[in-house]
Amino acid sequence: MTQRQKLILIAVIKEYIKNAQPVGSKLIFEKYDFDISPATYRNEFSALEEMGYLYQPHTSAGRVPTDKGYRFFVNYLLEKKAREKERLQKMFWELLEEKKRQDEIFYELAKKVSDLSKNAVLSGSLQKSIFFKSGIHQVLSQPEFDDISVRKEFGSLIDSFDERVQDILEKISDEDTLVFIGNENPFDRAKDFSLILSKCRFYGSDGIIAILGPKRMDYTKNLEIINSLKTLFK
Repeated sequence: MTQRQKLILIAVIKEYIKNAQPVGSKLIFEKYDFDISPATYRNEFSALEEMGYLYQPHTSAGRVPTDKGYRFFVNYLLEKKAREKERLQKMFWELLEEKKRQDEIFYELAKKVSDLSKNAVLSGSLQKSIFFKSGIHQVLSQPEFDDISVRKEFGSLIDSFDERVQDILEKISDEDTLVFIGNENPFDRAKDFSLILSKCRFYGSDGIIAILGPKRMDYTKNLEIINSLKTLFK
């Protein structure tokens, strides 16, 4: 299978999963920019059908994935996840290599994770109770924060984090990654936000990493970031 055929097959399966309707070459041509003509799309659809990745339930219908097509898609997702984990761990490992002082690591870690997650991040040492904050401007620029009352509540959450986090962390193990959604949050006035919180160890000392943002945050991506950190920094 060519690289172009792989991209088309992935697009077809994504559209079929989303809509549960046979997918035509015209739809992929209109929604995806693979820089090829409608006739080439039709030819590639036929080729993918001949290879057993797609089939046409009716003569006038589009195509739907076969079991072989779904297997290709699942393997693609698993490989993509493994590559992303490797990339994250390489990035965080390079951070450790560059920064020697513990406070510098926590500072840079907060910046890196906020850039990746597009949310606010707090990171710091539990021994010193000093937490570096980054990405707050990224959160405040999101639509939920057009409401001034929501902005104020988020500010209160950030301000109270240092005081409350020690009590929360005493109740969890080193292996836990906690996800608080809306009213589940242990912080006051945090019903509109989500918090992902985990312990990490840096140079033998206990630290934390916390991602704060709106409830519609990308949980899959943010948990992958946290889990990559936990695997690397034990």
